Amino acid sequence: MPFYDEQGEPLDRICLVQRSPRHFQLLRPISFLEAGRPESQRVEIPAHDPDLPAVGDNQTDLASVPPFLWGLFASYGRQTAAALLHDHLSAEARHGDPATRIDRRLVADRLFGVALLDSGISLLRMLIMRSFVSVQKYAEFRRWQASAMIAHAVLAIAFVYAVVGVVSGLWTAPLGSSVWMLSLVLLPAVTAVAWWRDAVGSEDGACSKRP
Repeated sequence: MPFYDEQGEPLDRICLVQRSPRHFQLLRPISFLEAGRPESQRVEIPAHDPDLPAVGDNQTDLASVPPFLWGLFASYGRQTAAALLHDHLSAEARHGDPATRIDRRLVADRLFGVALLDSGISLLRMLIMRSFVSVQKYAEFRRWQASAMIAHAVLAIAFVYAVVGVVSGLWTAPLGSSVWMLSLVLLPAVTAVAWWRDAVGSEDGACSKRP
């Protein structure tokens, strides 16, 4: 596991205090070092200050799961350490140079995916969780792109339902041909190339240790 406690030992517990129904504070620092990376790229995740209000960067809501997915994904569990890592890196991106915010968040999102897999999260769940933080990134820094990504996802789902409807006999394809159905299936996948950078993350994929 690439997470470690403040003594540099493999992480076996995360010390949190709950400050509100959905907000927590990390009481002891932890760190993350991606497998195969040098020590200089260890990411230190500092503890919050419990003597100050749990607001802004002095708190975490752990994994930011949309309310409509609460029945499928918990905000805590195996993903807790990865969520703390992503919160910390996202805060650094938010307060950094505006010109590099998107690139820094791409690194944060990629490391979030790596940390999820290393924490035992399945590939499918990891991809779903990473897709939400990708949209969240643009909702914060580039709203037009977030809107385009959401619209693309909605259309993709609509196309899939249309194909299912034709195959099941609920309605007839306008052209009555398999070509029409195949195009509906392939169109979302082909047009998803527009978001390829978000899918693969930053090529660098590393964060330097803070001085």
